[in-house]
This record gives sequence, structure tokens and C-alpha cells, in this order.
Amino acid sequence: MFLPAAVLFLASPSGAQVLLHDQTGSAAGDGLGVTAAIGDVTGDGKIDLALGAPQAASGRGLVRVLSGASFAVLFEVQGAVPGDHLGAALAPAGDVDGDGVPDILAGAPGAGQGAGAVRVLSGANGALLLSLPGSQAGAALGHALAGGGDADLDGVPDVLGGAPLWSATQGSAEGQALLWSGDTGSLLHSVTGGAGDHLGQSIGGWNMGDGEPGEILGCSDDGNGGTGYVLVLSPADFSVLATVSGTQSAQRFGAAIARVGDANSDGIIDLAVGAPGAGGSVALLSGLNFSTLLTLTAPATGTDFGGALGAVGDVNGDGKADVAVGAPLSDRNGADAGALTILSGTGGAVLYDVVGAQPGDRVGASMASLGDRDGDGRAEFAVGLPGADVAAADAGQVAIVSPTLWNTVENGLPGVDGIPRLTGDGGLLGTTSATLSLQSARPITGATLVVGLSLVLDAANDVLVPMPDVVVTGLLTNSQGGLEYDFTLLTGLPSGAVVYQQFLLADASAPGGVARSNTVAATVP
Repeated sequence: MFLPAAVLFLASPSGAQVLLHDQTGSAAGDGLGVTAAIGDVTGDGKIDLALGAPQAASGRGLVRVLSGASFAVLFEVQGAVPGDHLGAALAPAGDVDGDGVPDILAGAPGAGQGAGAVRVLSGANGALLLSLPGSQAGAALGHALAGGGDADLDGVPDVLGGAPLWSATQGSAEGQALLWSGDTGSLLHSVTGGAGDHLGQSIGGWNMGDGEPGEILGCSDDGNGGTGYVLVLSPADFSVLATVSGTQSAQRFGAAIARVGDANSDGIIDLAVGAPGAGGSVALLSGLNFSTLLTLTAPATGTDFGGALGAVGDVNGDGKADVAVGAPLSDRNGADAGALTILSGTGGAVLYDVVGAQPGDRVGASMASLGDRDGDGRAEFAVGLPGADVAAADAGQVAIVSPTLWNTVENGLPGVDGIPRLTGDGGLLGTTSATLSLQSARPITGATLVVGLSLVLDAANDVLVPMPDVVVTGLLTNSQGGLEYDFTLLTGLPSGAVVYQQFLLADASAPGGVARSNTVAATVP
């Protein structure tokens, strides 16, 4: 199925995706593909988006901020010197400078001979508000970061950063996490891991359920054979409130962390923790007591499932938070093509599946939710492909995707093998293809596709069928009674329009010699 981008959308039991917009890196090797939802910086009620290209401009790195309403570029900020790798990590900062506009945290892990830095950028214009440099060459501060809440209760959001290569002795790689005042930049607290822990590889702000912020730190490469663990710290003094460990060697539990919303309806935000080693899995933890609510596993053989995580809201409309899981090194569609899977937060069912179209795309390296922009009850999201070659080799890409549900709305008329089964997948925009897949029809028989914007009653057979706005004739089923057909709708269909599809098949065993598949429908975003 053709798409004008490096993402390939695969079928899932009930879902499809529409590509709303894509941003690409400007030059070969930029590696655009880091994403963060930063809040509403334009005041238009839409969540805006920051993108990172850490290899851009001779390794200076680049942060690009987009309008969540129009996807127009609002401004760009470049790293100070080659090797800074600004934009390697991004996160919302809250309103640090008090101008009513949410600000941006940007990591520059290559700054200062690799000591790294965390930079606070104005959400209004990208101006540098605060620079927090690392203290040790090679420690890579800014590899991960998060807003730290108002830990010192001065009314200004604080800043949490990870330096996973900080070492007490040469190469010991304990890792550090540090919490700074967002007002003054003074260091409030720090914590150091054990030898080989790489503390601070993943990091996240937290809320303990009583309004008090807390901090979550991942230690995926601990000294216990890479089992990994996660620390929950008090913001008051960085004391350890809870430790959650992996369950097997080389699991790398804690490689990614995300707040995903309330998955169990207890009113408290829950937590997803990625463990991309040992086959790959994600633990969904209770925000109340950090017990395991659900373990999510990869839907297909691959690698790195759980290497990245994101919140996408309630995608399937069951009132519970769902989880986006990245596997950027997945080989499902070629070496390191990557994959992003959205799973139900209640049962773990696969809702949507996105894989890279080409080897090396690394789909799922990051993702960010933009909220429900179109009012269909499902959040749109951005997914990063830092290895995509769309503009130039490894220039990278960020695709902004809207989930679209395909539904069966009417049964058809049986033929030789019962009612032919039709499913749909893909987008309904003028620049993307939708794929219809037919099974259980008469083998090697003529087929006609009917596409319409409304249903009408076939009184003779007492079934609803699409009004034939588009009719495609001359199709033929294969020797197994199957047929796949890609089609592209014209532009200009209004948001919310429902598009219906059905196949008519020559079949002597059917009423009147014509079998009808079930009708499927999808909604234009």
C-alpha cells in the first residue's frame, strides 16, 4: 500500500490510521525523530509539538516547534556548537518564566565534551531561559529529562535530568539523576546509581495522587545482568519511596518510562515501564502502589519492544488509558525498520500497528499524544522515524497520525462459502490509500466494488448496501477466493463523513447469482 512517507500502516483487528502530516529532516543525517507534546504555546486550544533532530547542523542539533492546529513551523532553535546534539531528548517544562506560555526542556548530551546539558527554552520564541551543564566529561547529561514539578514549592516548575554515563571511577557508569530549581538553576537534589546501572537512562516526573510531585528513574542496565529496575523518589529529599525490579536477566527493565493515564479507573495516573531485552515486554504499573496491573508483550516476533513508550489517551473508547509501545529496532519489515504498536490498557489487545516501510527507519523511537484534535474521541499522535530516508539518507521523519476505526455495518448475501468477509485498513485522505481485503468468496470469479457515502435498502434482499458513488468493475478473486484492492478517495470530503465499501461477486449459488460481502465503513478525520 502506497503512502507519501516512510511509514507503512499494517492491519489490526479493528483499527487503521490516517497520516495527517509529516515533517522531515532538512539534510542527510539529521535524524529528525524525537517528539514531545509541550502544551498549548499558541493559545488556540490545541496541544503543540516539539521535534528534535540531534544530528542536524554538523551535530549542533535542532529543536523545531510545530503548531498542533496547522502543523506550521513556529520556530527552530539550533545547538550552540557542533557536537551539542540539542534535541536528543525533549519534554514539556511547564511555564518556567511566568509569561503564561508553556516552555520546553531540551537535552544536549554532547555539550561540553560530552558532559551534556539540559536547556530550558521559551515556548513563545525559543529563547534560552536556563542552561544546566553537566559536571563530568562524557556523562551525557540530557540523554533523558522531564519536568520535575514544583519540588521546592516556590511556584516555578523544576527540572529533572539524567546523566546515564556519569562514573565515580573510569567507566563505572553508575549514572546520575539531578533535580534543579526552575527559578534559579540551583541544584536541589541528586541521586547516583550502582556500578553499571546507567541511572537516568529514562526519567519521568510523577504525581503521587495527592498533588505532590514525585520522580521516576530507570536503571535498565543494572549490575544484576541487566535485569533493570525503576526507582520512585520523593521530591522533598529524593529518598526512595519504591523500587520496582525486572524479573529476568537481560530484560533491561526501565529502559523507557511513560505516564499513560488512568488504566484501572482508580483516579490515579498509572505508569508504563519498558523492558526491551529478553524478548521485549512492557509492565503497566499502578500509580497507587506500583503493583503490576498488566504485562504487554510484542504482537509479532521482533526486537526492542518497549524501547520507547508514550501516552495516547483512550484510543478504543472504553474509558481506560491505552499504551503506545515503540520497538525502533524491530526487524518485522526489514532490519531496524521499527514498529509502533498501540495496545489496550485493560486487556493488552492490539489496537493499531505501524511499521517502518524501509530497513533502518526505526519507527517508534519516540511518540507523543496531541490529544483529540478532531473530536472523534480518539487522540492523534506523532511518531518518530529518525532513520527515514524520505528527504535524504537518515534525514529522519515525524509522522502525525489519526486513528480511524473500521467497522462492519451490514451483513451481505451468502455465496458458495457463506457471506464473503471484507475488512478495511488504511487512511481515507486523498493522499493515502485504503486497502480492502476480501476472503471466503467464490474463487476466480468477477468482482465489483461499490463505494458510497450513504447506505440504501436493497428491498429485494432486505439488506443495506452502499449508495454507488464510486463503482469499480473488472476485478477478479484469486484461486483461494480472496482479493485485495487499494483505492484513494478524492480530496474534499468533510470531516466526519462515513465511507462505505462492499464487494459484489458473481456466484451461481447466491440469490440472483450475486453474492455480497459484508459492508465496512470508516470515518474521514
